[in-house]
Parts: sequence; C-alpha cells; structure tokens
Amino acid sequence: MGNVETASAQGLLVRRYCYSETSLIVHWLTEELGWIRTLAKGARRPKNPFCLSWDPYLLCELELVVPSRSDLFIIKEVQLLYAFDNLRRNWEVWATAEYLVELVLAAIESQTQVADLYRLVSLALGYLEKHPPSWMLVERYEYRVAQLSGTGKDLESALGSSYPRMHRMRERLREILPPP
Repeated sequence: MGNVETASAQGLLVRRYCYSETSLIVHWLTEELGWIRTLAKGARRPKNPFCLSWDPYLLCELELVVPSRSDLFIIKEVQLLYAFDNLRRNWEVWATAEYLVELVLAAIESQTQVADLYRLVSLALGYLEKHPPSWMLVERYEYRVAQLSGTGKDLESALGSSYPRMHRMRERLREILPPP
C-alpha cells in the first residue's frame, strides 16, 4: 500500500448528515480546497475522537486524507478555532447566516478554489455576530456573490439550477427581516 496523501485546510462547517450509527458526512467551505465533503468517522459516538459538537458555522483547522477515488475526504484531525456562537442568538440572525452560506454554495462547484467567496462568507458571518441582520446586508452580499462568481450583477446566472430554491429561501428571509 502506497503513501496516503494528506492536506491541511481551515474550514467553515456548513452542513452535516448522518452517514452511519457512528459517522457523519460533513460539508466544509475552505479557502484552500473550496467546498468539500468529508467523512468524520466516529463523530456520533458519545466519546467521539474529535471532541466537537459538529454544529454549523464552526471554524476549524482540518487535517484530511485526500481521496484517491471519490470526492469524500476523510478527517484525520480537527481543531476548533472559532464557534460563531452569536449566530445562534435569534432566528433572524440564524436564517440570514444560513441564506448567505447557502447562496455561496449554490454559486460554486465542489472542490473549486473560492478564496474570495470564502473570505466574503467569513466577513459576513463576523458582521452578523455583532450586528443585527438587515435587508441591505443581504442585497449587498448577493451583488458581491454575483461579482465574484464572474456573472456581474446577474445572480440568477450565478446560481444556475439552484436559483428557484434560493429564490424561495430569499423570500422566506424577506418575510422575517425588518423592511428596508
């Protein structure tokens, strides 16, 4: 058996799904590797080896085994850097954070380097930690996502087939945020 290739990255946990009784599939947005899927073996055990809650919007340092035949990285080590706890303070903040992250994920392909979009998400989540969400923030963010994804001002082109889902999510967010 040959050497196993590993990679390090700083990642924002954006989604997680049960894989088995003891493991999770975890999606991360990283500056170095883009949007990646990982397998966290043993993450659902009461005494999991990672000592992590696996909640969305955790910023972590990742040590990964690079996949040789699939797109599923395996987590070797994970270290919590920041938890973005204030995003959980109320529903409006949580819903806004969820929309902003999902918007970027809808505009990119898996394992595509997205350093500018990663930084945009990080800045937006940091802003939401300290300030209430607003419709102006959402509109400026959408404009910036369209710019960074190479479509100019046209968000519909940036999102492609994800546009109808994101449009529904946007309309629900519009109902809960204060009017502009």
